[in-house]
Amino acid sequence: MSLLLPTETADYAPIRVGGALALGLLLRWRPTQVWPYLVAGLIALVISNVLGGRIDGLVWPVSAARVAEIGLAYYLLRRWDIDPVGLGTAKNLGQLLMIAAVVAPLPSAAFAGWVAAEQVGSPYWSAVFTWLVGNAFGMVVGLPAVLAYRPGRFTQLWAAGQGAANAAIVVLSLATTALAWLMLARPFVVLAVPLLLAAFRFGRFGTALLCAANMALVIALALGGLHADVPGLEPGQLGSSELALYCALSILGPVVVSIVLAERDLTREALFQEKELAQVTLESIGDAVVAVDAEEKIVYMNRVACDMTGWPLEHAIGRNMHEVVCIHDAETGDPAPAPLDRAMRDDKVLGLALNSLLVRRDGYTSAIEDSAAPIHDRAGRVIGGVMVFHDVSESRAMALKMSHLAQHDYLTDLPNRILLQDRLTQAMLHSQRAGTALATLFIDLDHFKRINDSLGHHVGDRLLQQVAARLRQVVRGDDTVSRQGGDEFVILLDRLKQQGDAARVAEKVIAALDQVFEVEEHHLYVSCSIGIAIYPHDGMDPPSLMRSADAAMYHAKKSGRRRFAFFAPEMNEQVTRRLMLETALRRAVVEGELQLYYQPKVARDASTICGLEALVRWHRPDGALVSPEEFISVAEEAGLIGEIDAWVMEEATRQVAAWRLAGIPVVPVAVNVSVLRLVGEDFLGAVDRALAASGVEGSMLQVEVTESQVLANDEGTRAIFTGLRARGIQIAIDDFGNGRASLSYLCGLPFDVLKIDRSFVAALPTDPRQALVVDAILGIAKALRFKVVAEGVETAGQVDILLRRGCDELQGFLFSKPVPAAQMAELLRHGRFDGARSAAGSP
Repeated sequence: MSLLLPTETADYAPIRVGGALALGLLLRWRPTQVWPYLVAGLIALVISNVLGGRIDGLVWPVSAARVAEIGLAYYLLRRWDIDPVGLGTAKNLGQLLMIAAVVAPLPSAAFAGWVAAEQVGSPYWSAVFTWLVGNAFGMVVGLPAVLAYRPGRFTQLWAAGQGAANAAIVVLSLATTALAWLMLARPFVVLAVPLLLAAFRFGRFGTALLCAANMALVIALALGGLHADVPGLEPGQLGSSELALYCALSILGPVVVSIVLAERDLTREALFQEKELAQVTLESIGDAVVAVDAEEKIVYMNRVACDMTGWPLEHAIGRNMHEVVCIHDAETGDPAPAPLDRAMRDDKVLGLALNSLLVRRDGYTSAIEDSAAPIHDRAGRVIGGVMVFHDVSESRAMALKMSHLAQHDYLTDLPNRILLQDRLTQAMLHSQRAGTALATLFIDLDHFKRINDSLGHHVGDRLLQQVAARLRQVVRGDDTVSRQGGDEFVILLDRLKQQGDAARVAEKVIAALDQVFEVEEHHLYVSCSIGIAIYPHDGMDPPSLMRSADAAMYHAKKSGRRRFAFFAPEMNEQVTRRLMLETALRRAVVEGELQLYYQPKVARDASTICGLEALVRWHRPDGALVSPEEFISVAEEAGLIGEIDAWVMEEATRQVAAWRLAGIPVVPVAVNVSVLRLVGEDFLGAVDRALAASGVEGSMLQVEVTESQVLANDEGTRAIFTGLRARGIQIAIDDFGNGRASLSYLCGLPFDVLKIDRSFVAALPTDPRQALVVDAILGIAKALRFKVVAEGVETAGQVDILLRRGCDELQGFLFSKPVPAAQMAELLRHGRFDGARSAAGSP
């Protein structure tokens, strides 16, 4: 589209606004396919020319040239990644006009000049100039308004409180343009003045729109032939092309000014937002931030810095940094050099020295960590610095606490293995220099696991705390009492004059632990076994000295407990053998090297088999038979006894089921179990699984527990016994008379069988005192309606006296030693021992 302005130098001058509008819309829409729009534009342009009366051979080529320059401009802008939408910067506007008004129209202007020269006879360069100026005018007038538009811009221009003023400016501008055009020969500067004023108020879109409105008015006046008649202006001096060029230049300035002002506003807004973000960030972080100028005077402090220094911001601004941020050395208490001094002097980032304290204005101190960095100007010169620091009092306290926990036992707060190792190493070095000796006392509480299992871990923990307190009381303040874990403690005695000093400390430890411990409502007694190793005789380094003390402790425990023992070289061999035995036993449990033997019990006729006792044996792969007395204690200490007891119960019930399936008469089988070790492992559940797997009823099973186990846990044992009785299982108290059971225990617990300890039977019939003890046991059992079994019967005389005194069942080598299951099956088939009856005689 174009407007034809009458001139005196040419028939017409094209002032193309439609092309600018078309290019602007394409740039805003950015269609994926442009050619359909260009074709549509070409058709519309031809039609408009035909309707306007121009029907000649030039319509199509000239129209195609105009459409081609729009397409070329769009292509070049997209190709060079120029996005002028919004007119964000003056650079965008310059690039846009350079391409749209100069570069893209050049080919079509050259073509139009050739057509004008050949067809019309117009001068070539005049036609080219006319084409370019008309195009430039259209682009300057139309493109800015189209590209600067954003939704809501009209509303902003006529917003409440601004509409009247803006309307006045618009009227003033249009009136100025009209008057200047009518009265002045060259009104271009006057046209620009109100538009420049509007640029400061309307922004990019408003300014571009007002410029377009003013140019529309100029075009309308020009079409109407209204222009000032200025004397001295000769025809041809100011044609329509020159007029279009000057008008375009007059409105280009206000548009550029509006864009520059918008850039400035955007920059100010970005700076404000950045400053606000920095301010909010600095006020929100947990670190203190202090900024100073080149003279180290404070120019900024955030809220945390004010709180930590005790200085309000308004009082701190302008003061010297050292007056406000007072840093002292934590060890000496002297003022410490501020890292910001060096950071600014050396122009590098630095950190604060360790153990630094910040002294607040009121004298309160807090441990801090910080970093300092210089601030530079555009030229790289240091113009100030910033220091960031935070309170590390809690973190340092936590670090000290974590370090303490890493080196101390959590339960007793005694030094643990790590700290003991360090102190032992230091003590050895001191001992070498001073030529003195030192001792380690390895302490293990006797039967502590019974308390833990029976009364619960919380009681056991309280007991360990009281034990630790008593151990501290029996040593010197500079000696070390350490807990190794579980119920094991170590005492390190430094600067010993003689070995007897270590023995005296061990005696004090034993005496201190002999006293009753009151834990909650329980009165507990606990003893200990102590192993003593002397440096340098028993070990030259901490590990070897500890191994020696450990070996001595096991020797003391094996010797009867509640005693101490000094290390001797042969103890290492014993410990090694025990360790090897424990390892082999663990393998034996897994690989099935254990085997059950059975020993029969006979009735009062001294011949009929009425029951069996299942006894575990260990056959090693090399064929050796390990005695139960040798490996049962190892199993207890290694924590394997519960697993072995469960296996014994499962195997015994399985064997009873196998005998019954083979048609062999079966009798109840007694199994020895450590009830206290199964309390926390669902003992009744293990019983149910064994009975269910074998299909054997509970009446075919008898459980034997020792007297000491009954004493250890009255309540726990009562619950287990009640569950066993509910399943039809009989309960026997084994080794009766060898412990300290009272009649209250016998009356209060649901026993069925009482087994006389073999030590009483062995003295019969020669020792009348033992016979009286047996009589007393039998009397108690009959009064409580317990069945009585005498174990360890080896002579006919023992049978005779036991039967005459009313013993119900007999068990011992006189009838049979423990035998494997196959041999026991033959005995069960016969069901009696004829020789034993005749040897014993009639009761």
